[in-house]
Amino acid sequence: MKNNSILKSEYLKMLPSVFLIMLATSAYGLLNSLIVGNFCGSKGLAAMGIITPLTGMIYAFSSMMNFGTLSVCGNYFGEGKIKGANSAFTTSLICGSAVGAVLTLVSLIFPRLISSLLGSNVEMLDSVADYLKGMSFGMIPLMINSTICSYIHMGKKHHWAIISVIIQITINVALDFYFILCLNKGIFYVGLATSIGSITAMIILLICTYSKDSVVKIKPSLFRFSHFVNSIKYGSNSGFMETALAIRNLVINYYLVNVGGADAVSAWSVMLNVGILMVALSDSNVEVSQILFSISVGEKDKKSVKEIWSFACKVGRITTGVVALIMIIFVKKIAMCFGLTGQALDYASFL
Repeated sequence: MKNNSILKSEYLKMLPSVFLIMLATSAYGLLNSLIVGNFCGSKGLAAMGIITPLTGMIYAFSSMMNFGTLSVCGNYFGEGKIKGANSAFTTSLICGSAVGAVLTLVSLIFPRLISSLLGSNVEMLDSVADYLKGMSFGMIPLMINSTICSYIHMGKKHHWAIISVIIQITINVALDFYFILCLNKGIFYVGLATSIGSITAMIILLICTYSKDSVVKIKPSLFRFSHFVNSIKYGSNSGFMETALAIRNLVINYYLVNVGGADAVSAWSVMLNVGILMVALSDSNVEVSQILFSISVGEKDKKSVKEIWSFACKVGRITTGVVALIMIIFVKKIAMCFGLTGQALDYASFL
């Protein structure tokens, strides 16, 4: 494929934009937690914490589709089969959108039932159901935005991937403040602000796929369900890992609700959202590696695969180690930024 220095250069060129994209995919939780914690109190934070297993399952499926599609498309790119890459990409978006649409309908029709199944008690049920309804409008972009971004940053218009992230975050934060401070609205509107930001980013990214410089094109006529099956198969490792984390969070939800109520769940919500930085670092490292791996496999270049693997491991160890150390040292100060006080702050320091 290419010599070691060029591989490292491409890796480091792609990593920052992919990291920002991964961060933004989950940053709504971090930003919403900061605003809700300081202006809506522990019940609002607890509602966000209760929803975490559901968003985790959504992320698990999205991650599985994304990494699986990257593998399929990467092999096609390496073999020079652009039509096959377009087919796999289109299939991923159509299937992801269909799953997102079903999730939207279910969340709007059965918000209280879902909230109860996620571990909410009577005290928090209304808040959790309201937040879920607000989030439901953004299920489709939550399913497909990361997949679109993965290909946008491979083309000449890669800067639009970052621009879409900035716009999404800006809209989310601006609407949060407007709904909560100006209109004195509740937690439903925090979820709605997130959905509006995600939908706006999705529209921008979809427009980019129709530019002549896009490395892949959306062509509904090339839809092949077999690509969906292959994407699930190749991305299953990532999906299983994220699913396991979501199940863990569900079990913890039930435990914390019984032990400490809203204070304990709000503290757990803050810790999960602070951990977004660590998750984004890990997933961006994996995604960039996956892209370069798949192209090298398609080209049957085993040497490049080994070099990419070695370099990715080094970068991963350094970045996650630094972030973990910072979080451990400043855990209590970080928790205070989210408006936690008293027993909730004690729970955060322990968790």
